[in-house]
Amino acid sequence: MKPEEILTQVLSGLGLNANELSKKLGYKRPEKLYKILRGQAQAISRSIVYDLLKIYPELNESFLLSGDGNIFKSNSESRTFQNNKIGNYNSGVNKGNQNVVMGEKMDVAMDDEIKYSAPLEMQISKLKEDIDSLKKELKNKDEIIKSKDEIIESKNEIINLYKKQLKG
Repeated sequence: MKPEEILTQVLSGLGLNANELSKKLGYKRPEKLYKILRGQAQAISRSIVYDLLKIYPELNESFLLSGDGNIFKSNSESRTFQNNKIGNYNSGVNKGNQNVVMGEKMDVAMDDEIKYSAPLEMQISKLKEDIDSLKKELKNKDEIIKSKDEIIESKNEIINLYKKQLKG
């Protein structure tokens, strides 16, 4: 398997893009990963594999180096979800007799069965990050609303002053 295919599947399995993964790995710039994705690398370097395994120990080293085996070490955490969309967490979709490989973009109908093999801890961690991000966004929006409410109140005070001047 080509390095760009391996990295694409890893990104999909982790539910991240190259820039997000680069930040999680502590890289200042995502160029190392983009070089691989553009097909400009003959392999994923051992240092990148080491960095990935340090942050995501559930990844399969053999898969990272050669594309052999599964992305994750164990499928024991594999779960089946019905009537739901899992987004980037799915490693394959079973639609009747048709299996779709991870990394392909597709919409799944609500009654299709979705299987994924991402470890539960990784999913929980990703969901917690999403929740934290949404909380920060909500806090920022609340501050904006508060600021706009204060502006409205001050404008209402100005309007009331003008009304008094017009009556008087």
